Amino acid sequence: MPAGLRRAHRVGAGTWGRLRVEAGEVRFRAETEPILDVVVDARVPQAIPPGVEHEVAPCGPVRFFVEFLRPPPSAESR
Repeated sequence: MPAGLRRAHRVGAGTWGRLRVEAGEVRFRAETEPILDVVVDARVPQAIPPGVEHEVAPCGPVRFFVEFLRPPPSAESR
């Protein structure tokens, strides 16, 4: 797991993340109000809002990835 993911970081403005675990478990903590501190496994992905500081930590051997999602451009911005 890259060191940058083990310390607090953020998804950029306008982009959402979706944490997907394929095997094992990951602890996910987000500095939301209230603070979100959950263990994520393969059953349910975890949304990561834009601009929110968060960290992930493996709970033993794990395989996971993050999808990055942006809304489609609006008609006004075309």
